[in-house]
Amino acid sequence: MKVVCFVLRNKLVSISFFYCVVPSHCWYLFSEILHLSVGNSIVDIGKYWLSSERYVVVNMVTTAILWSIWKLRNDFCFQKIGWKSMEVLLFKILGTLKSWAVLCPGEKKEILSGYMEEIKEMARRVRWLADFQKRDVG
Repeated sequence: MKVVCFVLRNKLVSISFFYCVVPSHCWYLFSEILHLSVGNSIVDIGKYWLSSERYVVVNMVTTAILWSIWKLRNDFCFQKIGWKSMEVLLFKILGTLKSWAVLCPGEKKEILSGYMEEIKEMARRVRWLADFQKRDVG
């Protein structure tokens, strides 16, 4: 399976992080989890950095998403790893958040833990839906 690398010039950076099918669907799922509109653009995410104390956990989650999308792009381009599933991307994001949890202020850790549980649940639902669709087609 041949994978086309993300091209990163001018507006194509935005396309790589926001408008391609996988990132777009990922942002949609996280808008549901966070109960906020995130992922339409870098400005949409950046506005929460202005109130960094209030949105520290949201900022951690959106940064983990961006980081995981970037790493996914690198896997495609440099490791020749093909697309597996949205579930895999969600668990990459979850793993990143787990490793960054030590950076979360003590009073916000419970909120972060709640979001991480919701991510696990979303990954299970995405997997169940994919399995259901395979059975329905096959």
